[in-house]
Amino acid sequence: MQPTSLHGFCKTHSLPKSTAHQRLREAGFDTSNGLDENAIAFLYREFKLKTQPSSPEPAYPLRAGGLVPRGERRRLARQTFDAEAYQADKSALEADAHHTAVHLNGAVMAYAKARFASVLADIDLAADSMRANALGAMGFEMGKSEAAPGSGSE
Repeated sequence: MQPTSLHGFCKTHSLPKSTAHQRLREAGFDTSNGLDENAIAFLYREFKLKTQPSSPEPAYPLRAGGLVPRGERRRLARQTFDAEAYQADKSALEADAHHTAVHLNGAVMAYAKARFASVLADIDLAADSMRANALGAMGFEMGKSEAAPGSGSE
């Protein structure tokens, strides 16, 4: 059996790594090359672990110089690639992205229409204000109707 990493064991069993490391050190175990069967049995007793989880997260075995190299993990991951699941997931994501885009386009269009109407109302207000100022500068009073010259009201 290859040594198991302390990190992997603690992660699999939801143990605090620092506490497990301290207890192993106090018991005289060397963890520099991972956990051997005796260290694992000690941790089971020390933390009162009954059984291993039914589907533990993989604890990567140690090799000379450290954990399994990244490239080898990627190669192993590629061997388990499921093309049908990938295509189904891809189709679902594309459909969801299309639905989201349509929804967002509708929301953006409604927002643009509301902003455009607001801008047009602001322009009308500014134009009315400018018109009133210009008429006021020419001597006309707003709100009072003046009789046209020669209408007989002189």
